[in-house]
Amino acid sequence: MLSRMPKHGKKAIALTAAFSVLSFLPAFAATRPDAGETIGTIQNRNEVIVPGKTAPNVESDAKQNKGVKENQGPKIHVASIHITGQDLYREDVLLSLVKDGIGKDLTMEELNTRAERISKYFHDKGYLVAAAYIPAQSIRNGAVEIRVVVGMYGNIDVKNNSELSKGKVNAFLKNLKSGQYVKKDVLDRALLLLNDTSGINVKAKLAPGKKQGTTDLTVEIKDVQKIVGAISVDNYGNSYTGNERASIGITYRNASGVGDELIVTGIYAGSNLRNSGISYQEPIGTQGGQLGVKYARTHYYLGGSFRALQASGDADVRGIYYTQPIVRSRNFNLYGRAGYDHKTLDDHIATLTDADDSDKSYVNNKNDNIFNFGIIGNKFDAKGNGVTSFSLTSSLGDLSINTASVLTYDAYYAKTNGHFAKTNLNIQRQKYIAKRLSYNLLLSAQKASKNLDSSEKMFLGGASGVRAYPNGDAGGDTGAIITGELHFDMPTPSFQLAVFIDNGRVVINENAYDSSSNKTVLTGAGLGFIWNKRNDYSLRLDFAWRLTDPLYGDNDKNGRVWLQGIKHF
Repeated sequence: MLSRMPKHGKKAIALTAAFSVLSFLPAFAATRPDAGETIGTIQNRNEVIVPGKTAPNVESDAKQNKGVKENQGPKIHVASIHITGQDLYREDVLLSLVKDGIGKDLTMEELNTRAERISKYFHDKGYLVAAAYIPAQSIRNGAVEIRVVVGMYGNIDVKNNSELSKGKVNAFLKNLKSGQYVKKDVLDRALLLLNDTSGINVKAKLAPGKKQGTTDLTVEIKDVQKIVGAISVDNYGNSYTGNERASIGITYRNASGVGDELIVTGIYAGSNLRNSGISYQEPIGTQGGQLGVKYARTHYYLGGSFRALQASGDADVRGIYYTQPIVRSRNFNLYGRAGYDHKTLDDHIATLTDADDSDKSYVNNKNDNIFNFGIIGNKFDAKGNGVTSFSLTSSLGDLSINTASVLTYDAYYAKTNGHFAKTNLNIQRQKYIAKRLSYNLLLSAQKASKNLDSSEKMFLGGASGVRAYPNGDAGGDTGAIITGELHFDMPTPSFQLAVFIDNGRVVINENAYDSSSNKTVLTGAGLGFIWNKRNDYSLRLDFAWRLTDPLYGDNDKNGRVWLQGIKHF
């Protein structure tokens, strides 16, 4: 029958037979890890990382005239109230805040209390230094005046003691002008975007101006440490490319005086895994936009139970990206993101022959072009004891399998070649519910339009997934991972005890093409010990146990241990 089949059919059977060799090798996972899976399992999903630094400190002693402050004295019959000094809101709107005083006899203290309601109204609307007060006046026929000083900028003094260019600084602060009202959202956005610029730290102060009703603003900009980074060691790898890894990341801030940033990273797991990356980003425009380029290269050589295959490969990822703040404030932030990645994936198996040429060993070459766009942001609780972070990204890609025999095999089975789409959602919730007790909830989900290449799949197992299972276990096209942690702050400074549970489920192939099980559910729980000093060091030790059956015959009844140590410099 084989001799009567068309040529492409023979190739498919020949390649199927070649892959069947894997089933005779001991303790293999369901699929052989390749370049795509290798770069996929390097990524970390422990948290949703939102751009932007913490809000700069704004000192304020800009107090407007509070008017008459008598606590005792004769009561005044209030027949009517008139509100003057502002043109932002209709008088009847403001009068509704103090109408309960009309027709009554009130002391000055009681009148001041009502004026403070109007002050609060303006503060709630974002007018930081606004003040309503009872001015000195002669009250006739019970008519009382409440005067509002909204507060305008007087002198604006910028003290730039940094390497950031004067032009860049002035561009970020251009919306703050003498004679304008002091508005919280405008001031916060300008200072936050300026402070987000790499390599600087911003402080601001509001003080009474020389003229009544004005507020002076002083902005001070200083350089911060030029080169920062971190080194880490962990066992977050896997048995095929090395469990123990060493990593480094170095950031060169404000490299050329325009707020740009150069980042170099690397991961080393002996001869089995080497990953290096470089990225550069620079502010664009005056509204906080960042344009960046990146490149990363990964080389792997399979060891462990796959060593006999002599399998190795490389993955190169080149990309460009743009991030734009849409909303930038102290309590809520929203960014838009867009980018393009070009991936080149090469796999080589020395012990398997190519289906097209028996004199050559097996080679698989693929290109993946991906456009992605989405949003990322966070929302802080009003009391400051919690934060919700989120990201939503849609990707449109095109996979090109360049090896003829692999393309033929793919056309018969997985059908990953060609256009695809996927959407990724990440939500993280962190909150203190008592003085020493907090929780951390994390959801990561993916929905695919079709069967995906390994480089686009999500993987359940690992230190940043279901921790009771090895890194790289249970890859799939569509799925979700939910992690819940309860943290208790120990009396020892910087030390926390964590209790966690992880659950993940995936659809292995969005479009099933054989009769094998197409869904995987993993659950695990455990204990964690965290020792952390912000911007200095961190150490995390996790013990995790399976609550569902093992995959691929793993024998780890005693649980799994994950350890990571990081030192910042």
